[in-house]
Amino acid sequence: MLINLVIKDFMLMKKYLLFLVLFALAAPIVIASQTKDDSLLFLMPFYLIMITEIATYLQVSKFESISRGAAFICATPYTRRTFIEAKYLFVFVTFVGILFAQIVASFLLPSLKTGLNLNAVGAAFLMVSLLFGVLIPCQIKFGFDVVRWIFFGLAFLIPFSLGPILRWYQSLGIHFSFSLPVSQTGQILLMYVFAVVITFVSMYASIKIYEKKDL
Repeated sequence: MLINLVIKDFMLMKKYLLFLVLFALAAPIVIASQTKDDSLLFLMPFYLIMITEIATYLQVSKFESISRGAAFICATPYTRRTFIEAKYLFVFVTFVGILFAQIVASFLLPSLKTGLNLNAVGAAFLMVSLLFGVLIPCQIKFGFDVVRWIFFGLAFLIPFSLGPILRWYQSLGIHFSFSLPVSQTGQILLMYVFAVVITFVSMYASIKIYEKKDL
């Protein structure tokens, strides 16, 4: 049942899917040309995932808000819990799809493989979990009209600010390093664990809020 709701979400934005796929393939190459430091390419997964996740989720939420699709779906055998779980699954499927697009792009520009490692992907996964772990419950609580401005702000700031920030960082010649009392493998594993925990806590909160909400 969950997968049917996820497919429904993608169908709502079918007019934009081709553009998003092309963006996920072309953006890594464009961004990589803006920096001479390959070590900074670890930000690539974060950049693409955040932009594409925000764009896709924003479009789906917009269509559902206009058509009151949530109320209609919850009047069917789909429960409110299932509806919320499908939202988080949609975000995760989009996450995996963007990573796959970056892997394809790395065959065209091998330097992109620098950012396709467990550490960079884990950091991106954690940031996505934090972002949507806050925004989804807020959207359910306060509505799309309130939360959409946060989405618009993030979608506007990230693409225009990342390039200048990277160039400014490179000009400083500063390198930060810190260590935790665990191995490198343990640190990477902790990012994935924290991301999963944040997601499930957020999903639980969203379900509780939605069960009490008047549709």
